[in-house]
Amino acid sequence: MVWTNRILLVTGALIAFVLSLAVLFAPAAFYAGYGITVGGDIALLNEMKAPAGAILLAALVMAVGLINPAWLGSALLVGALLYLGFGLGRVIALTSDGIPPASLLAAMAVELLLGLGFSQALWRQSPR
Repeated sequence: MVWTNRILLVTGALIAFVLSLAVLFAPAAFYAGYGITVGGDIALLNEMKAPAGAILLAALVMAVGLINPAWLGSALLVGALLYLGFGLGRVIALTSDGIPPASLLAAMAVELLLGLGFSQALWRQSPR
């Protein structure tokens, strides 16, 4: 496997894994870092944790892609969809709702860069 794919998959999987666990098990502390107060609203907590489960599964697919070459294409695709999805969602939110705090702008930049990196790696893997 190309070393850039390894770096991309390790980075993408690790970020997704840590983020998903933080949202699932310590949402108040995680979101406080963004200046967001999470109260005890059970419906809100449930709604926040549901996507974290999908993010955790995406992290697992990326991790499997590291050790099983047959999963490489799927892992790169999942990484591209995950990170571009979040990044583009933030771009839409920015244009419709206004400029968020700098920490969320930084998250958007990281998501878009990772998503583009995964997309480029996936493109390089495709047969021509």
